[in-house]
Amino acid sequence: MRSTGTFNVQNGALVINGVGDEGVFQTQLITTTGGAGVTVSAQVQSVGKLEANQDYVRLYVRVNNGPEQLVGQVQGGQVTVTTLTGMYTGTTISLVIRAFVSFGDEFYFIDNVSMVSPAPVPLPVPVPVPVPVPVPVPVPAPVPAPVPISVPVTRDVSAYLFGVNGSITGELRKWHKVTLGFSDPFVTETSNPNPFSNYRFDVTFTHTTSGQTLSVPGHFAADGNAANTGASSGNVWLVHFSPFLTGTWTWACTFVEG
Repeated sequence: MRSTGTFNVQNGALVINGVGDEGVFQTQLITTTGGAGVTVSAQVQSVGKLEANQDYVRLYVRVNNGPEQLVGQVQGGQVTVTTLTGMYTGTTISLVIRAFVSFGDEFYFIDNVSMVSPAPVPLPVPVPVPVPVPVPVPVPAPVPAPVPISVPVTRDVSAYLFGVNGSITGELRKWHKVTLGFSDPFVTETSNPNPFSNYRFDVTFTHTTSGQTLSVPGHFAADGNAANTGASSGNVWLVHFSPFLTGTWTWACTFVEG
């Protein structure tokens, strides 16, 4: 449960996203066979630039209805899937997951939550939490028709080939970063209007099979290689996306000034 933000089940995985308080999920009490040892585990994957000093997923276990014992935790972002696991002995076992993210473009995906004794112990299905009603945004200018992204496909691109319809670079595979680039308008870091405070650049990605959507904010990237060139002006605008489902994705971009 979570009073604000998103903390619900999407495509079989528990997802936390958006500004809000700590999300808490607790399983029902499971009775073990003869007090045998039970292995508990969960897999955690992150998307976005999560802060190591405040964003987290923590897996706890309660043995014989006692206090929460920490199994393991993930602090900040993780490049690959992280498995939290431990073995515990008792007559009753339950799991508690506590998670927190601080911004709307940050996600934790918690999957494959299990408790296994000499015989598999089924877990109750989490109760979905209603998705918050989206906040209205300014009507954007017309954008190009969505372009499909097929996953998995292995393709590496060494340079951005920008155009008004956008270009896609990166390895098109589940959980791998894909970069979508656009050219224009040309601005500098001190321009008026300013690229950081007077433009809003968002891209909505849609999974065609499940209908799930993900809105990701983009950013001004100067010449596209400012980390190496030191450029403070240019016409390159980028957005980064890590698909969490295989299949075909489409994207639609909005670019608003003001």
